[in-house]
Amino acid sequence: TYGRSIGHSTEGRLIGHITFGYEMLKEKIATLKDFPFELFLKLEHMILSHHGTNEWGSPVEPMFVEAALLHYADLTDSQTNMFLEAKRHTSEGEGWSQYLKSLKRQVYLR
Repeated sequence: TYGRSIGHSTEGRLIGHITFGYEMLKEKIATLKDFPFELFLKLEHMILSHHGTNEWGSPVEPMFVEAALLHYADLTDSQTNMFLEAKRHTSEGEGWSQYLKSLKRQVYLR
């Protein structure tokens, strides 16, 4: 869901955004006449592989450059948000965050 900020719908929470995005793509492509099958396959792969590894939730790993770039962009975005959240949750003037399990370290905030 989105508006002024991005949130999670019930459907997105129950089935996950990878599955939800995959289903959205299939539904949209079905409405388009003569959509190139190879492009459809590549778009599917990009959605399914954007977390990068099985352990991070992707059923497949990126297998072409655009898929790998999407994965790295997603990873960069999520890690940047972890740093920004640490800053938001740390008192003004503090030099270091608390230990962040998600990043497996403290971060310097000055």
